[in-house]
Amino acid sequence: MTLLPADATRTVIITHRGYRSYLPACLRRACASNPDGRVVLLGDEASASIGIGEHHDIDQPELQEDLDEFRRIYKCRSRSQGYLFERGCLERWFVIRNFMRREKLRGCLAIDSDVLLFCNVPEESLRFRSYAMTFGRWDAVRVVPHCNFIRGIEGIESFCEYVLELYRNQDALERIAAINRKKYDSSWISDMSLLASWGALGTFPVGFLEDTVAQGVGFDACLDAPDVYEPCSFFPGVLKPWKKITFRDGLPYAKVRGSGLEVPFRCLHYHGRMKQLIDRHDKTMSDDIHAAKILLSKKLFTFPSKIQLFCKNYIASPLARASVVERLALAGWFPK
Repeated sequence: MTLLPADATRTVIITHRGYRSYLPACLRRACASNPDGRVVLLGDEASASIGIGEHHDIDQPELQEDLDEFRRIYKCRSRSQGYLFERGCLERWFVIRNFMRREKLRGCLAIDSDVLLFCNVPEESLRFRSYAMTFGRWDAVRVVPHCNFIRGIEGIESFCEYVLELYRNQDALERIAAINRKKYDSSWISDMSLLASWGALGTFPVGFLEDTVAQGVGFDACLDAPDVYEPCSFFPGVLKPWKKITFRDGLPYAKVRGSGLEVPFRCLHYHGRMKQLIDRHDKTMSDDIHAAKILLSKKLFTFPSKIQLFCKNYIASPLARASVVERLALAGWFPK
């Protein structure tokens, strides 16, 4: 047996309100990946009977510190998600910080409830021992905090205080909104954008999961985004591609695009409707046909709402109020 340093991460934390059918698979995989450590679900009454790992009531007073103030000053700045969802995504980092304080933890692995782990958690934690937190890359201004190796409590303490200061100071929040401005003059402020802006301050070092490809392993940021891996799509140009995942000896693999190098994945992240694949992948079953059906149903289901959102945002945007000449100018029809 390999002896690991005493500071290897041995606690996995999942925060989740309510019950979802994929939650037991997430907990089961986390326990299998961390047999000598703790797997903690910070949940509520709906998930208390799952019986996998430890269950702690997320509404215990000591886990709710600073959240009364946060809820008073919070304003949802996203048209993409609902109020409670976006607020809850930020609240969870306060809850995790408070749990680390109470349990005197110097580190942990915080994963989303739609993540499956396929790794030895203490061993993998050493890969990121130089960073306060770890994220996946989403775009230029947002990160994916779905598999966050938290090293020391100082980093997450700093982030929680950063969030409070932003919402206390609406001018500072508006500067973040401007960076995250989307088309039709809407914005998206979430934990994805605030963790990215906090990391960009450089006060604490942050690591990116995609960088491990050079070390011969992968951490999936989003299953329906191929990134540097070979894509799979049954209807190119109609359905967006997804990562081509194959299972061997109970572990998921994907090939790096253009190189033929096959790397084992340490985690898989099931964004949106891709959650329907969690139980299949928990049983190491193939996914190509099922993934195509999921993406096709999503496209058909979301089409009316996308049209509605387009109309709503367009009407509210400065573009809708512009004259024909101004619109042509914005579209670049007139030479400078």
